[in-house]
Amino acid sequence: MSVLEMNRAAAGAETRPRVPWVLLIFVTAAFLVIEHDFSAPKMFQQMMTAQSLDEFEEISSMFVPRAWRQLGGLSLGALGMAAFLMRRRSGTQTYDMLGGLMLFFLGWCALSLLWSDEPGQSLRRLILLTMLGVGAAGLASITTPRDLLALAVFAPLVYLAAGLAAEIRAGTFQPLEATFRFAGTMHPNQGAINWALLFFGAWALWKGAARHRRWLLLLVIIAFGLVYLTKSRTALASLVAVMLVQYGMSRGRSGKVALASCAIALAVLFTLVGPYLFSSVPEGVTFRRGGEREAFGTLTGRTQLWRQLAGFYEDKPVLGYGYGAFWNETRSWDVMDEQGWPISHAHNAYFDTLLESGPVGFLAYVLILILGIRRAFVYYWRTGNTTYWFFASVLLFCALDGMLESVPILRGALTFFALSILAYLAFHRAPEAAATSESPA
Repeated sequence: MSVLEMNRAAAGAETRPRVPWVLLIFVTAAFLVIEHDFSAPKMFQQMMTAQSLDEFEEISSMFVPRAWRQLGGLSLGALGMAAFLMRRRSGTQTYDMLGGLMLFFLGWCALSLLWSDEPGQSLRRLILLTMLGVGAAGLASITTPRDLLALAVFAPLVYLAAGLAAEIRAGTFQPLEATFRFAGTMHPNQGAINWALLFFGAWALWKGAARHRRWLLLLVIIAFGLVYLTKSRTALASLVAVMLVQYGMSRGRSGKVALASCAIALAVLFTLVGPYLFSSVPEGVTFRRGGEREAFGTLTGRTQLWRQLAGFYEDKPVLGYGYGAFWNETRSWDVMDEQGWPISHAHNAYFDTLLESGPVGFLAYVLILILGIRRAFVYYWRTGNTTYWFFASVLLFCALDGMLESVPILRGALTFFALSILAYLAFHRAPEAAATSESPA
């Protein structure tokens, strides 16, 4: 190695920040305030035994963050602003189509205040989205991609400890029961997102680790088991689909074709025999939560919900109802009265985006996901850095989970992780193949 190369390496070592554990703890604590509740196990049990829609909705609404929890979102925005002020100009920042689309989408959401029929509600949710975006971009400006990978493992482990304590205290931790769903400090469907992030983070560390591989593999297995225990079918299916896509992308062309053919055949077979399969095997295996064969055919009532929402969309097909404005009290009760179960979102991130932001916002959202996923894969193939494998997995999970859930756009932890990843990919220069490969050990 030449003297010049040694100087460059030394300079890079000096400027590369250490893992900012204070920041990671701060973000973990902020989302603990925003999304978590130690009474969640008892609330979930009450929700499962509710006798009427009104009672069910009253208990279900307790999982929705209260107004005071918005302080957690404001704290993340303050963190982002402070990060922008303290960061050093390194010349690594850049700006391209992906970054432009992200800023355009945020601007379009802000512009929708002009035609929103619930401007107050739109403004509150827009402020929270902005705070998450500023926090994510600020964090990305003073940390490395590896730090976000550390956060994806650290935060869920903290929430797991809190969740186990809450379940044991409430006397609801009975994992051997067929009807048990692990709630912890969140609704099981929301908790499954944290365990999926833990799974992807631990797998990325395991892929690149030189040491402690057995412990990391054990963490992967635990994370997968936690997703299973939540009995969140969408999260589990999305996780498995992400891993299949990742496996297929690592194969040659013939392997990709074989994997795609197998996936299509399984999808067709599942569609044809799924209703009969789900009606005959044990409840604990299929995640049937008191449903019948008809529930499978309607995706647990989603297809009926989407048909009704399509009628609402036809009323405002160009601009939408305004960011975060569709699910007001009147329309929510109209939908719940017809569907017969508590609903606060479309159970489809793309449909919700279409209702709120119209075709323009919908197209921007889809393009952001496509460009982000593609760039994460390119960076992974270029560098071999498994952090970018983690980036691609999380964005793929958002894309797939969003087909049957709205969690990716509900201004929570998954939204924050996706925004942080996109900020890294959009506003930092592309890594070089030899200089940016990191050892995740």
